[in-house]
Amino acid sequence: MTTAIPSKTGLCNDTARVRREVETARRRRSGDPAREARGEARAGLTLLEILIVVAIIAAVLAISIPMILQSKAVANEASAMHSLRAIFSAEQQYHCINKQYTDVQTLVGQKYLGDQAFANGYKSGYRFITEVSDPPWHWYSCYVGRCQDFSTKQEFAV
Repeated sequence: MTTAIPSKTGLCNDTARVRREVETARRRRSGDPAREARGEARAGLTLLEILIVVAIIAAVLAISIPMILQSKAVANEASAMHSLRAIFSAEQQYHCINKQYTDVQTLVGQKYLGDQAFANGYKSGYRFITEVSDPPWHWYSCYVGRCQDFSTKQEFAV
């Protein structure tokens, strides 16, 4: 009986294959240019790439935040004009029934003005003040001003 003796070349081939696999695994962990040239993907982002993304996001925010604040101010102004029209309509309804004008709080309390936000005289960052004349003069005026700075006069026509 003869037994087969493993050849040295077979062992060497196995050892060389294992060494190649270990070297390949090392290259995958490090940013090897040869691996990138072959088209193999990396397993993460570098610090520079993350900083570039953060800089782009910061630039977009720096451009968009003032526009958002401006659009909010325009929307509040439009809401104030709409509210002034609602007060005007409610005052006319109240005058037709009671033959006199009244303040905003009374209009809200007696359901002539349906929006409960007027109960304290403030809505959408604006303050509404109604002045009513004494009889026999039948007139009223409504002033609208920003809550933060009521001294700056901003007029709205209805």
